[in-house]
Amino acid sequence: MKITPHLDVDVIAVEQDDDVTLMLDLQAPPMPAGAKRLPATIQVVLDRSGSMHGERLDAAKNALLTLIDRLTPEDRLGVVTFDSEVQVVLPLRALTNKLAAKAAVDDIQPGGMTNLSSGLLRGLQELERVGGPQDDTTASGTLLLVSDGHANDGV
Repeated sequence: MKITPHLDVDVIAVEQDDDVTLMLDLQAPPMPAGAKRLPATIQVVLDRSGSMHGERLDAAKNALLTLIDRLTPEDRLGVVTFDSEVQVVLPLRALTNKLAAKAAVDDIQPGGMTNLSSGLLRGLQELERVGGPQDDTTASGTLLLVSDGHANDGV
């Protein structure tokens, strides 16, 4: 795997507080010729709190829509959103209806406070409910937490 970091600034002052944005560009090695990718299991936990309103939530939703486009019907996808409350937007299952999955993501709206711990725990429960691979036909599950990290509710 090739990892390339990108900062939004060239120089960081040591004497004062500042916000710095880091983007990591991850490039996976090419798949060997003739190899077939195992179906993926991806549980997304998306922060839809008030602090994600606007650009942040729009960018996260666009990334999810791109992910849906890239997955196959054999892949499993689940989406949990959280603000003060947790909601299972897409139960974790095979992605057989991409249009319905995209519509569910499009319908996500910003909410209230940020109960990150409840969202994360519910996402883990969804992964556990489906279970890990029972054999060599499915890749292990991945939980993707998308948040600005401004947790102000819950644990």
